[in-house]
Amino acid sequence: MVILAVRRLSETFNAARERFNALHHGNKIARPVDEARTVIEVTDNGSYTLVGISGGFDMTSEPQFAASTNALLRKGHRDYIVDLEGVTYLDGRALGSLMTFFKAVNGQGGTIRIVTSNAFYRRLFSITGIDRVITLYASRAQAETALRHHQRTTAKE
Repeated sequence: MVILAVRRLSETFNAARERFNALHHGNKIARPVDEARTVIEVTDNGSYTLVGISGGFDMTSEPQFAASTNALLRKGHRDYIVDLEGVTYLDGRALGSLMTFFKAVNGQGGTIRIVTSNAFYRRLFSITGIDRVITLYASRAQAETALRHHQRTTAKE
């Protein structure tokens, strides 16, 4: 009897988890139960530094992001492209971390461009007003073009 009850509970939980993932994963509203780990890749491209994030970007990965970006700031990197194309989940802590990074970079005379084609994330950036201080781009190529133009313009001054 107990084994049967546990089996039913387990089946109910698994079905609920599948429904939760199906409903929320596509809309990026809530972190899926089986979310993959976060990977932050940093690439020095000469004239700028690319910070690529994949997986969930939330309170559990924010310390990793902060440590990575603080190390870059200490090394004197100035211009950044933060690529969120691989992000499967984004929360308020991640948005706050991006703003903290922006303030530090801006304080050193640098710039940040964010790459995301995800309509839901772009809406979050709009609602929070972040898109008024950090420019969003739909592709890395667009961000690179804008950054090169900015660097040429500021070099002439």
